[in-house]
Amino acid sequence: MRLHPLVAALCAALPAGAQSPLAMPFGSNNGLGIGSQIYFDLHVQHGSGITVTALDVNTGTTPVGTTGTVEVYAGPASHVGNEQQPANWTLVASGAVIAAGNDQPSRACLGAGFFLAMGDHGLALRHVGVSMRYTDGNGSNQTGATAEVSLVAGASQGTPFGSSAISPRVWNGNLYYHTGAAPGLPCASKSIYGTGCYTGTTTFYEQFAGLQVFDLAGSAAAAHVLSGNRVGGAGFAVATAPSAWRTPTGPRVLSNASVPAPMGDDSMSQPLVLPFAFPFPGGATSVVHAAANGYVLLGPTSAVSSDFTPTPAELVAQQPRVCPAWMDLHPGLNLPSNAQSGIYFEVDASNQAVYVTWLDCADRRGGVPAAGATSVNVQCVLRANGNVEFRYGAMTPYAAGNGLLLVGWSRGNVGSGSAGDPGTVDLSATIPFVTAGPDSQALALDSNMPRLGGAWTFTTRNVPAIAPLAFLFVGDQQLPGIDLGLLGAPNCRSYTNANLAVGSFPVMLPAGTGTLTLAIPGTPALAGLSWTTQAVAFSLANALNLVTSNGLLGTVGS
Repeated sequence: MRLHPLVAALCAALPAGAQSPLAMPFGSNNGLGIGSQIYFDLHVQHGSGITVTALDVNTGTTPVGTTGTVEVYAGPASHVGNEQQPANWTLVASGAVIAAGNDQPSRACLGAGFFLAMGDHGLALRHVGVSMRYTDGNGSNQTGATAEVSLVAGASQGTPFGSSAISPRVWNGNLYYHTGAAPGLPCASKSIYGTGCYTGTTTFYEQFAGLQVFDLAGSAAAAHVLSGNRVGGAGFAVATAPSAWRTPTGPRVLSNASVPAPMGDDSMSQPLVLPFAFPFPGGATSVVHAAANGYVLLGPTSAVSSDFTPTPAELVAQQPRVCPAWMDLHPGLNLPSNAQSGIYFEVDASNQAVYVTWLDCADRRGGVPAAGATSVNVQCVLRANGNVEFRYGAMTPYAAGNGLLLVGWSRGNVGSGSAGDPGTVDLSATIPFVTAGPDSQALALDSNMPRLGGAWTFTTRNVPAIAPLAFLFVGDQQLPGIDLGLLGAPNCRSYTNANLAVGSFPVMLPAGTGTLTLAIPGTPALAGLSWTTQAVAFSLANALNLVTSNGLLGTVGS
């Protein structure tokens, strides 16, 4: 990367000073949940004391990206014997933390930080909004030291300053500091602004909290019909249609198990052969599989079980599917009292449509109701022209049910990467609408925090599979999003003045992901420096043959 002379000069000096951080290994074998805290003692041997400015902590299995807070409490010379004495502790600092994964350092910047004079200090770290992992003490792993400070671990506590302390427990983390009482530097930050160009998705869905709030139900005599008329390769025109219900008469579908039987709880059907190739945005198939849990997979599968916990992430990343009522169902529970209960597959006499019907299936979200106490009646129609219908008959939910229900469609993992997630929509309120295809994901730029003494890594995703190369532009001012239509790239926008640097970086294809890293020295003069960045990649979507990403503003700090 070619840097502006001012940036190069600021990056020339290297840091010097204390042996910060004091590091304790990340190798957990135990932990506590959100709101818990951990104790250790610090002995400061530097005559000028130290100012603690940041911490790395272990947020365990908290989902990556979850935001929480680390609170730091200072107490007596030792935590031992003081864990249930809240009056002996003072909140001295706190900082936001973003979960980085189990046994991975999650940074909490403490801003100005807090000062510890020469001598002994007990500390307590509380995890708010994120869980905590640590290591059981074994007598040989309970200490750490630098030239300025030493650490002795420690104990954990589920209820801060309330429950009994559990010891010995060893904090997993890094403690960042400098000598003396000078305040710490501002925290590093980053923010995304604007959007990349040419986002589109054929996916649509509504996620309901449960069948109790499902508002698409009809009746056996007048089923509610939701139709999706295929619009070329660009998606579906979604609307309501006249009431219709086809009463199934054929034999029930058999499971895909090694010993086939009528479909039961969480099962997957045998291959269901269509009399036509059903076209959908991104592909076509003449074989489908019905899932016991209210969806149809578009294509072959060897799976014998089906998913009873619907999520949008699975919808857009897994095998293409249509979901008239993806939820936790039990097709065989209402047998034998209703001999017709079950899942059916039938071919229309015209050979231009097929019907998959979930007839009087039990709603078993949250438990197993008594046979006959619940009833779900849903029908899915696939037509040779690519149109889809979801038909809803009578619905009797499980009163104690607490599971989710998802209605919609996605091409999933067919093509390059997962389908774009447009978010849930209120189908009954937004119909009619047309999904905004074809499926494409905008060029996206993100980074880690630009911290002093660290590596600022920019990650670009959704690079079109044109060339294994993309570009990063760096400037010192945000632009409001100048449309590049006059250059041949309408709806692509410029978000940086790009006056500081431009660099190229390799891209992995077909994954469409590339990274570029800029080393940031620990020079305090860099703190507060803000840069604007934007990625650009080759594309065939416009005359300029380029697409642009969102903008990213990063401010260097601790």
